[in-house]
Amino acid sequence: MMIIALESYHYLHTSPYLLQVSMLEIYNETIRDLLAPNKSSAIENGTSGKQYVIKHDANGNTHVSDLTIVDVRSTREVSYLLDKAAQSR
Repeated sequence: MMIIALESYHYLHTSPYLLQVSMLEIYNETIRDLLAPNKSSAIENGTSGKQYVIKHDANGNTHVSDLTIVDVRSTREVSYLLDKAAQSR
């Protein structure tokens, strides 16, 4: 299962929005960061390299700690990240 999170924030100077992308996989109750720059988040020898924490805030939003967050400015960048995440699976 791959989950894609897009978060938008009001950006004051050059663009009305800043989009950020994080991608993760949850498999056998293990979370993997699919955009991690190295393989430290990959499952090795049956154990995960990094522990992530899922948190829910008062507004009903769900956050996963320490995921890689990438700023994107075009659909081309999103498409590239989708390909990169698919290769990490």
